[in-house]
Amino acid sequence: MQSEKIFLKTKLPEPLTEENQNKIGETLIRLKLKIDSLKLWKEEMSISQQRSKINRRKQMYEKKRDRLRELIIISNLKLVVRRAKNAFFKRQHKMSFGDIEDLIGYGAIGLCEAVDKFNPALGQFGNYAKYWIDTYMQRYIKDLLSITYIPFTKNEKVINMILKIKKAVKN
Repeated sequence: MQSEKIFLKTKLPEPLTEENQNKIGETLIRLKLKIDSLKLWKEEMSISQQRSKINRRKQMYEKKRDRLRELIIISNLKLVVRRAKNAFFKRQHKMSFGDIEDLIGYGAIGLCEAVDKFNPALGQFGNYAKYWIDTYMQRYIKDLLSITYIPFTKNEKVINMILKIKKAVKN
């Protein structure tokens, strides 16, 4: 009997009218939209945090790469000096002007190029660097001597033109 009394004492909720149901439905929709926007904001926040982490790591790796690049260049400058001395003393009689310091400078530019373009799958770095160092030194020497490069296929034509010009000048 007591349980019946307790049950009767509690008030049952009034049935919802259509108007109240619509208001509750609209409120639920607004809350759902807010929750969805919060989820999106949370995802965007995590994406932006991930992006910032990625950017920080990228900057850190770029700094490490730059430090390693400098270290490789500094440790291989002796190679540049040795190659420059060999090139300078071999061609000293031809190089009436120009300093060995300039030759070393161009060799260092070649070394920087070698460091930037090096691929470990190609072999040892020293052999690869020699190519770039020698290439840049040869460019400098060619500039000094004002040598015009004539392709092999054009040699005969150029020689014939020079001979014709010499004959025309003599006459």
